[in-house]
Amino acid sequence: MKKSLIKGLLTFVGMMFFTLISQQVFAQCNPYVTDKSGNDVTTATFCEGELIQFTANSPGFTTNILWEFGESPTQTNSTDQNPSKAYAEAGTYTVTFTGAGGAGNCTKVLNLTIEPSPKINVQIVNSDYQCFEGNNFCFVDSTTAVAGSTIDSTVFIFSDGEKITNAYPNGPFNFCKTVIDPTGGYFDMVIQAEDANGCVARKVLDDYFYVNPKLGIEFDNITPGPNPGCDSTLGRYKNLSTIPLKNVKSFCWYWGDGSSICGDSITNTEWWDGPAGDGVVEHMYNINGTFDGKLVVEADYDCKDSFFWKAAVTNIVLKPVILADKDSSCTSDNPVCFSLQGGPPQGASAWLWNFGDPPSGPANFNDEEWDPCHNYGAGQWMITLRIIAGPCDVTVYDTISKIGPGSTIEVAFDRVAEKEAYQCVITDTVRFPNNSAFYHNDPTQDDEDSIIYYYDYTFGIYRDPSTPFDSLQYSVWEEDRTGNKRQSFKRYAITESIFENGIEVYFDSAKDSLAVVENGDTTYHGKPLYGLNPKKRYVFNFTPANPSGAGAGDQTAVPPVINLRGYDPHVWRVWDFGDRFAPQCTTDSRPWVNKNIGINCNWSIDSNPVHWYTPWDEIYETFNNRRNYIRPYAQTRLHKTTRSCYQVNIYPDSMMVAPKQVVLTIPYDSTYKYTYNPVETSPGVFEDQDTITILANGSYQKSLIPEDTTIIGSDTFIHSEFTLTVRRPPSCFVGTVVWYDALKDSFYAINVGDDTTRHDPYRLGRDNPINGNGTTTWTVVDFDMEFYVPSGVTLEIQKLAAPGGGGAGVGTSRSVTGPKTEIIEADEQFILLSGDSLKTNFYEEVIDADTTYAQPSFYPVDTIIFGTPTTVNLQAVFIDSALHREQYFLDNGQCFQVELWHQDTVHPFMCESTSNKSLALIPPSAKGLEWTGGIPCPLDGDNLTYFLEFDMGETKPGCSQQWFAVNYDSLADPNNFIAFNSGGVLAPPAPGSPIPFVMPYDIVGSYGTTFIKGYTPGEIGNDPALRSPNGSFTIGLIVGNGQPDPNGGPPACLDTFWYNDMFRILYLNADFTIISPNYEPKTICAGGTAYFNIDEPIQDSIKTLRWAWGYQGIGRGVDLAVYIEQFNYYEPYTGPSSTRNDKDIVYNGEDWLYNYVIRQNLSDVTGLEVIDTIVTAIIKDWRIVANTRNADQLVKDAFKSIGLYYNELPEDEIPYYLGDGTFGCIDTTGLSQFFTFGIKPYSQKIDPDVWMTGDKRMRCTSYSPSTIPDTTFAYDGTGARIKSLVDTSKDSIVSIGTRRNFDREDCIDSMEVAHILHFRDSSIQGFDSLEIDTNFDGIKDMVRGVWRYDYMYPEIVSLDPCNPGIKDTIYKPANGPMVPTLYLNNTVGCEKRGAKLLNVGFLNEFWVDNENICNGLVVRLEDSIRYWQYGEQDPPTYPIFPYDFWHDPIRYIGNREVFEADWDESDGLGPIWERSLTLNHIYDEPGEYTVTIVAQDSSTTPCFDTTRLKVYITDVIPNFGISNGFLNCVTYVDFVDSTIVKDPCTAKDTCKNGVSLACDSIIKWEWNFGDNTRKSLLQNPSHDYTKGGWFDVTLKVWTELGCVDSIVQRIYIPGPQPEFEFDLQVWNDQDSAIICIGDSVILKNLSGGDKEDPEWVMDWGDGRISNPGDSGTFFGHTYDSVGTFELYLTQFDKIPGTNQRCSRTFPDTNPDLVNQRKIKVVVLPRAPAEMEISDTIVCPDDLITFTAHVDSLYERFYWVFGDNDTITEFYPDTTTTHSYGQPGVYNVQLIPNYTPLPFTPQCVDTAYGTVTVVDVVAGFTIDSTYRPEFCFTNTSTGAITYEWTFQDDPDGSSTETDPCYNWGDRRGTYEVCLIATSPEGCKDTFCDDVRNSYIRRIVPFNIFTPGVDGNGDGFNDEYVIDGEGLVDYNIKIFNRWGEKVFESESIDISWNGKVNNSGSECPEGTYFYVIKYKFLYGEENDGLGPIEGTVDLIRK
Repeated sequence: MKKSLIKGLLTFVGMMFFTLISQQVFAQCNPYVTDKSGNDVTTATFCEGELIQFTANSPGFTTNILWEFGESPTQTNSTDQNPSKAYAEAGTYTVTFTGAGGAGNCTKVLNLTIEPSPKINVQIVNSDYQCFEGNNFCFVDSTTAVAGSTIDSTVFIFSDGEKITNAYPNGPFNFCKTVIDPTGGYFDMVIQAEDANGCVARKVLDDYFYVNPKLGIEFDNITPGPNPGCDSTLGRYKNLSTIPLKNVKSFCWYWGDGSSICGDSITNTEWWDGPAGDGVVEHMYNINGTFDGKLVVEADYDCKDSFFWKAAVTNIVLKPVILADKDSSCTSDNPVCFSLQGGPPQGASAWLWNFGDPPSGPANFNDEEWDPCHNYGAGQWMITLRIIAGPCDVTVYDTISKIGPGSTIEVAFDRVAEKEAYQCVITDTVRFPNNSAFYHNDPTQDDEDSIIYYYDYTFGIYRDPSTPFDSLQYSVWEEDRTGNKRQSFKRYAITESIFENGIEVYFDSAKDSLAVVENGDTTYHGKPLYGLNPKKRYVFNFTPANPSGAGAGDQTAVPPVINLRGYDPHVWRVWDFGDRFAPQCTTDSRPWVNKNIGINCNWSIDSNPVHWYTPWDEIYETFNNRRNYIRPYAQTRLHKTTRSCYQVNIYPDSMMVAPKQVVLTIPYDSTYKYTYNPVETSPGVFEDQDTITILANGSYQKSLIPEDTTIIGSDTFIHSEFTLTVRRPPSCFVGTVVWYDALKDSFYAINVGDDTTRHDPYRLGRDNPINGNGTTTWTVVDFDMEFYVPSGVTLEIQKLAAPGGGGAGVGTSRSVTGPKTEIIEADEQFILLSGDSLKTNFYEEVIDADTTYAQPSFYPVDTIIFGTPTTVNLQAVFIDSALHREQYFLDNGQCFQVELWHQDTVHPFMCESTSNKSLALIPPSAKGLEWTGGIPCPLDGDNLTYFLEFDMGETKPGCSQQWFAVNYDSLADPNNFIAFNSGGVLAPPAPGSPIPFVMPYDIVGSYGTTFIKGYTPGEIGNDPALRSPNGSFTIGLIVGNGQPDPNGGPPACLDTFWYNDMFRILYLNADFTIISPNYEPKTICAGGTAYFNIDEPIQDSIKTLRWAWGYQGIGRGVDLAVYIEQFNYYEPYTGPSSTRNDKDIVYNGEDWLYNYVIRQNLSDVTGLEVIDTIVTAIIKDWRIVANTRNADQLVKDAFKSIGLYYNELPEDEIPYYLGDGTFGCIDTTGLSQFFTFGIKPYSQKIDPDVWMTGDKRMRCTSYSPSTIPDTTFAYDGTGARIKSLVDTSKDSIVSIGTRRNFDREDCIDSMEVAHILHFRDSSIQGFDSLEIDTNFDGIKDMVRGVWRYDYMYPEIVSLDPCNPGIKDTIYKPANGPMVPTLYLNNTVGCEKRGAKLLNVGFLNEFWVDNENICNGLVVRLEDSIRYWQYGEQDPPTYPIFPYDFWHDPIRYIGNREVFEADWDESDGLGPIWERSLTLNHIYDEPGEYTVTIVAQDSSTTPCFDTTRLKVYITDVIPNFGISNGFLNCVTYVDFVDSTIVKDPCTAKDTCKNGVSLACDSIIKWEWNFGDNTRKSLLQNPSHDYTKGGWFDVTLKVWTELGCVDSIVQRIYIPGPQPEFEFDLQVWNDQDSAIICIGDSVILKNLSGGDKEDPEWVMDWGDGRISNPGDSGTFFGHTYDSVGTFELYLTQFDKIPGTNQRCSRTFPDTNPDLVNQRKIKVVVLPRAPAEMEISDTIVCPDDLITFTAHVDSLYERFYWVFGDNDTITEFYPDTTTTHSYGQPGVYNVQLIPNYTPLPFTPQCVDTAYGTVTVVDVVAGFTIDSTYRPEFCFTNTSTGAITYEWTFQDDPDGSSTETDPCYNWGDRRGTYEVCLIATSPEGCKDTFCDDVRNSYIRRIVPFNIFTPGVDGNGDGFNDEYVIDGEGLVDYNIKIFNRWGEKVFESESIDISWNGKVNNSGSECPEGTYFYVIKYKFLYGEENDGLGPIEGTVDLIRK
């Protein structure tokens, strides 16, 4: 036993010894940290916030461990062996490890440097709450790194997957983000910044910004037709918006017409859902315009969105208002212009103005202008405008008034008689009708223009107002100046008959009419009047605004019906007969004027005048003493050699005699005998043998007139030896007294003696007093008269201009005073005062007989003198009576232009109006016809431009052609004249009518002077040699004038003229034949070749040849394919070209011309392509000719000035006339632009001296004299005469024109005038040949000169898909109904076309519904097959009608037209054909496939047509990866889309230039990250996983072609996976525990994941946390507050494989989770118990009331007042009182109690309250730092309100807690008092004094020593200004050079001796300062100016 004990003791001791020895041997004290590189070190650097792992590594010293982490001032420690620690602040830390154990004690130090982590600072710079529409969130990142480091990168990750990286930022980074997810919502932002030290900062901004969901506003326009509508259109819209109405804050429909309707989720909801609930709303548009519909919606979260439908509805409201210009001149030549108010209506497609003026013909309408103008005469007019706009058809009206007279001579059926208007030999006077009107715009419309008749005798019914019976009345009338006056009347019973003036008149009661019996015939006339001898008069009524002014009445025909004092005519009227051969005087035949009666004056003021026109032969032979007959006609002739003109005088006879003229002026009351034919009764003594006796009173006796004398009228006697004219003026003229007869209310003139004066129509007596005795104006002289002016009489003589004064003078005047004999000339007027008189003297004028002899004229002659060509002048007398007479009529004969003029003298406008009438009183002349319009082309069809227009305006009469006849083609039939009985032809004539319909003269009034003619190809002829020159037409014209033939024949006088070669119509024929195919119908297969042959290949002057190959836009082919040949003529030749056919021409710069053809192809695909240029001919000699057609009037006048008619001159002679004043006949300076010249080459076709030799065209320049056909002169090519006076007996005379042009032995010398290089010079044949059986005899013939076309159409393709800009052209077979057409245009401008029908193949179009489609979808082959047939129309009516194959059931059954399809031509299996009505196919693999379709038609030899289509089958294979391969719990995941689109387009090639060949592409991505967070629509999103574990990530993609697929990949996110659960399952089921306040919950840690060194932090949601144990342990918490608390467990752990630690939280707090999990603890309150204290702060002994507010469960209340006093109360006594005697704070408790219900947790509550018993103490301190403003600090206690009083004048006050008060400059001691009041109303007062000693001071010093000796002691180192009381301050310091070195606005900032205190140091020296200042309450600088001085800076 003892041994054993010892042994055991020894064993124990040994073990203890072994343990001690072991600890000593293995113990170590070596703590360390693991650095970033994984090394175990004792000195390391980490980042702020980085989790640092400490390891004790001290075996033997681990019994007690203490880690001291070296923080200050608060030291944190840990007793863990291996703790983790993160430092929140940067710095240097000494970590002390202290360990104690079996090995003893151990202390070690670790040294850590904590680098600052980047300071993340990101701010959103705009709103964080935005609407989806236009959202754009902008941020600024100003993250900074520690000093000495930089930010390497900043990454921003948004919860929609977008990642923005800012690598190596420099300064603030601004960026913006737009959310594309229309679902909106909150978006998070994770920022991770890393600096150059490797420190990483991470910040999560949860729910950082919010995007409201897209509203989805949309509507459909379902407006029914018609849209546009007329007047009103109902717009209908269907609301398709997706936002629920309940979320609509407001919505507004804007209809676009200025109206709108708004609503919200409550009001006007029918405008959202529609009245029927179908979303359809309607709006009626009633105004004009096109309207845009718009729906604007604002959601209840203030987001707006809108939808816009452009031009949704168009409504046409036509309410046009016509606006007319105001009439400013009233003349018919001043047009009235119209417009529409507001301009033309929108949408108008057609309109028509009707001006209400049918006589104006076509001018009455206008459908082209919106603002037309129209000429109107006087009167009222109605204008109509019809407008069509869409469905609207509206007509509006307007009326206008043209003020003043409207002159109208003729109207239909009231015209100058045709026999009077057309007289070739004047045999009748002309009587003029008058249909004028007069209009004033007075308001009375009933008194406007009217016509009345004045009768000499009337029969009528008279009603006596005094009796009820009617009677018959017969009246006798007489017209005077005041109207038609009744002279007498007789009355008869109504039953009687009146027998007067040879007629019987009675009243027929049965017919209620007057019966008139005359010559046995009875006529009936309506009551009340029947008259005899009617005279038409015009009543131009006018009612003036001023009743005292002129009245109504007709002042142009008769005076007013009502005689008015001060009579003044309303309208002046003058007729101008246009007769310059008549006396230039004015006739007024009114009875009371009686002026120039019997004189055939050129002017008249009569209403319906009659005028005699002197016959033209009389004018020619006798007028003006035969002057016209005697004067020679100067004829201009051309001398080509000298290019000069000369004139010869042509006389009607060699001797011309003018007889003697005698004019006798014999007083009217005298008798006179005129004797003549003296007989020599004795030598030198002569006695008159014959006598003409003129009797007194203006008559003569026929028996007293010799038989050899002819009497004309009453005053002209014609004798063979003389002409005697007698004039019979009054013998005496006496001044007239004008006086007023009041009884007759009229003026009268007293004529003295035998005065028969004629009054001027001046205002008779207008200025005279009522009793007269004024003067008047006389017009007495119509011819030269001699007067004796008595002594004392003075005459004022005027010679006035016509027509007002009746003369032709210019207004000269003179005065004559008697006694004197004075001759007053014709048409002079004089004024004779009242009572004065004149004596008319006998006066004789004699013009002796005169004889004129024809004189010779000089003319040049070319001759040869001594062998030298010379021009000599010869003399000759030229006599040609017919030419002289004809030329006189051509130069002088013209129509007479009659003008009727009116002027309004009343209206202020003084309106004038004229009307004209042309009188054709002239012999006809057919010379002067002009071709004025139309293109001379063959007329084929209805091309009106090919009708030629001819104008006869220059023929005679010219103004109006009564009758003419035309021979349109002398070659066809020289006698075929087509007669027209009126001038002018309405073109074109009606079918079947030889001439157009012509309205009768009574309607048209004046015949036109133009006619037209179209020449058909048949009339032209197809033989170019038929006419010479080619296409030349000679026109014959017969013009007639004179008395019409009642049987329709020609009138009395005719004249004929032929117009040789007037125009040329070149033969033009575009007909052609399709010679292959040579069967009918003309058909070839698709892509086949056709051959064409032009029927007439030889045609001249072709300008353009075009083959349009006939594509009609139907079938396969181009829209345009044309072959063009452009012919160019007479261009200057510049030499040969190696690329043309003239390359071998020898050219040395000669002046040549050439013709060439440019050949081109034109296609809408390839454009215009030039093939080549062919030179057809080189012209070496030519002529210049002038174009005389439609010459400018200036040109005509220039030639007329020298007596020539431009249009009648040979075109090749005109250039000889032109010159510059030094040569030529006419100086054309300034006129050259009006001449048109052309090239006329020499041609064997028209020139007899030209012939062809090979390809050369030759012209003879010199002939053998023996062959010259001229018997007088012959000239060589230079114009020199080579032979004269040919002796016909010796010389052989041969006509050149009859000789053949290839056998010219008559030609001595010749020259080459042209070189023909190509057949295209004269032929338009083709360039190809064809062997074909033309005769159907089985033998093929070679046909040359044909045209060929292959029906292959071009298509431009890109052969290299990578370079689509590189194009190539391929040709494909064309098909369809072709209409090949040949167009020929010649140089004149004519066009002819020929067309044929050619069926090319048949239409077979195939296409797939989508050539690019996704794999697995159906490809449908569509087709359209048409078999083309002939239509029923002729070829010119193309395009023909196509008929589709399926239209014929028989063909369908027979399946004759078929097609087959192979879906994959390149599959190596050969064609697998399918045939069905509808072909569908599904490809099972993506790729490029060629579908081949072969179609066949139904002809006997069928055509096959192959179509190949490309189909591109695409597919999509979604895939994605992760760019950051290593994932950990603190990093985000970058997803990279690697989806593959299997696109055969891109498989073809890989472009190196970046050109995409893709057919398909991805258009949408959708990511589901598997963590129940927001989906992303980005292609490559980034996602921040906030928890670890496995996640199924889904990517779904959509392509443009409809491919959709998705992929799911599982990813693992490492790191902690915290999790817990309640200890009660019922709580786990609800994720919620419910407890009472003060109770506890127990949780179990279920955390998982990669746990290496985990730590947990539990957030209990009530502000407290705890550190649970490891997984599987339980932990709990007691809640002492009521509420709902969310539980979160955060697990910290090391990232596997790294030394980094990270954390995760459960449940996941990511706000972006779609369904975020919340685990809650609901802590219920104890049953509510609260107390109410009436006053918790009281004064001592105040009584307080306590009230219990408790749950009804409580039954008892125990009150504890805190001052050792208690009380118990029972329900319902819930109130008690208590008071406290001492100040202090008392805690009051209310402890209720109740009996709980069974099984109900008892949650009882205790209410607590506090009562403070306080007293108040007032107090304050004073701060005088800123005097005179003193601030007070309140030190009072127990107060809540304060009352301050400040002694002042007046006193101040304040209720602020800590006020300030300013005493300004008021110095002294003032008392301040404070009254403090507690809440209970307790008050205390405290007062103290303040002393205000305000100082104003500024003191500058003059020296400072900054850094002297470098001591830097701070003494005098700055230049300081001492100042006090300043409010403004500024100092500037300058060096001695004036440079500013310092400036400051603050006295507290002093100068330190450096430039601006921061620059270089200023040297020693003297510096100058300027100080500006202002003291408080003072003036600027105290009113003394700035302080200036110097300061010395000393450094040594």
